[in-house]
Amino acid sequence: MSTDVSPSPTGTPAVSTGPGGSTGPEGSTEPEGSTGAGGSAEEPTTGLRRLTSPSLLAAVGLYTAAAGHVIAALVHLEHGWDVTVFFFVAAAVQVAVAGRIGRATAGPALVSAVLVATLGLVLLYVASRTMNLPFGGVHTVHNDRPQDPDMLGTVVVVAELVTLATVPALLPEALRRWSTTAMMLVGIGMWAAWAAGLV
Repeated sequence: MSTDVSPSPTGTPAVSTGPGGSTGPEGSTEPEGSTGAGGSAEEPTTGLRRLTSPSLLAAVGLYTAAAGHVIAALVHLEHGWDVTVFFFVAAAVQVAVAGRIGRATAGPALVSAVLVATLGLVLLYVASRTMNLPFGGVHTVHNDRPQDPDMLGTVVVVAELVTLATVPALLPEALRRWSTTAMMLVGIGMWAAWAAGLV
């Protein structure tokens, strides 16, 4: 370590302790790379990156959809136990897998299953709002018209779309390409069916 003492413009010698650190006029020594009293500048960035990670966003989408399915199950109690049980089972499965998705410990098989099941739930919702189904709705007794869109169903579908948009990032590259292509084809098919007046 070398010490270089040179006069400063104010007449006070400036002392350098070499590459390991620097001593200012007041005698404080700070190692290279230190951000001082403010702490590390990387901490907020790391926290933001964690909050916007695909695994966490997918898990939040699953938890939100599960909560909506529990509410839907209670709302549909008067329409039959089959509908209520379906919503409770869907909510239980979503809660069970959301924990592993959020911790990024789910394997490709489980992530793929979550992707397929979530896509199926979204398609079922769209079908129930665009055509007469012989099951699962408030009009099943007469089956005279599709179900009306509602706020709860919209919130659940938006949450599931968040999961569909983020969970492919947890798959290996080859499966990720296949899954995104498949979802794109499903979306194009739905748009074509709507344009043709089929739904």
